Amino acid sequence: MTETETFYVFRNAAGRLLRVLSARLFDENPSLAAALTPVPRDELPRFVEPPGSETCTVFRNRAAKGEIAWICYPARRDRVETVFSSDGTTIRVEKRVLHRTRRWFGCRFRQRALSPEPLTHGEPVARAMEAAMRTGDFDRAFALLEAFFRTLTAQFPLDANACLPSTLVDAVPRNAMRDETGGLQLFDQEYERRGGVRLSFLIYRAIKMDLLFHLPKKQRRSIPFRLRYETLCRALGVPPAFCADERESKALKRFTSSSPWRIPVKLFLVLLPKRFRKRLMWWDSTVATPPGEE
Repeated sequence: MTETETFYVFRNAAGRLLRVLSARLFDENPSLAAALTPVPRDELPRFVEPPGSETCTVFRNRAAKGEIAWICYPARRDRVETVFSSDGTTIRVEKRVLHRTRRWFGCRFRQRALSPEPLTHGEPVARAMEAAMRTGDFDRAFALLEAFFRTLTAQFPLDANACLPSTLVDAVPRNAMRDETGGLQLFDQEYERRGGVRLSFLIYRAIKMDLLFHLPKKQRRSIPFRLRYETLCRALGVPPAFCADERESKALKRFTSSSPWRIPVKLFLVLLPKRFRKRLMWWDSTVATPPGEE
């Protein structure tokens, strides 16, 4: 570690820190660095943090402990950070809950802190489904999704209420790898739900976020979401509960990202004429506040 350690820093339009990538990450794992970089490689120089800045000092000290990349979530309800670290041979990832906010009465969800674990290797489960959706082979995509859930429930048998363990709120294709034995390796399981997780709820989430998400909004309407959902539930032997799963999905979204600041911001945008709304990508630093003023 040297005083000239380079960091690429990304902020949102309000100047809040979103992610920091060290030059060491690019040296040790270029593929991971490319996956975490929100801009093309040739645009990175404009995101280099000045060596003498407070932000650079903070992350230089953290890099001295082996940390090489950080993802922050300023819109999350709890203050959370994803941290990548390296010992020179293995890269590990962990989820840190820095500060919890008070949950409303009746909330069943909770953010989990995840201990450091090696990055998962294998075949990404979501890749084939995404390819099938993009080429219009919807039947194949849904068949692959059904196969995924059959493997999942074989590894994690359902209880008497057709529920999976409480820590599998995020057990969907985008958070799974298939190993050499054909089994599933789940990662980034950062939420839990008191009372267990309904399989029908995961089916709802997977169709919406792992399949339909890859289509243009207009094309999504051509797929009968509810019919596909109910068909898949019955094929997997669980009772459909579309309205309940839709409410549960919205409750999870509120839990992860509800912030009192979003209400006045939305009201402001409603009143502000569209011609005055400056369109920015979330990493555009042209209007970001200087380091140290976040």
